Amino acid sequence: MDLHTHILPKMDDGSGAVGTSLAMLRREAEQGVDAVCATSHYYAHHEGIGAFCARRAEALERLTSALTDDLPRVLPAAEVAYFSHMEE
Repeated sequence: MDLHTHILPKMDDGSGAVGTSLAMLRREAEQGVDAVCATSHYYAHHEGIGAFCARRAEALERLTSALTDDLPRVLPAAEVAYFSHMEE
């Protein structure tokens, strides 16, 4: 399992398209990876959590609809930027 990827298309500074994401997943599969965590950047000061989760779900659906059985599973996750007063 790869615990840190920016594989979801057009979510952050990672993949810019579904085709690029599929190529990345093929490289993961070649290395024996069977699942990846899609850790898209989340910045609370730029976007609410609801909007982020909806945008991530849409990107995940675009990618998973193109997946084939020989590619790793893609699990939704996030790379959350720390900010002051985060605990509130």
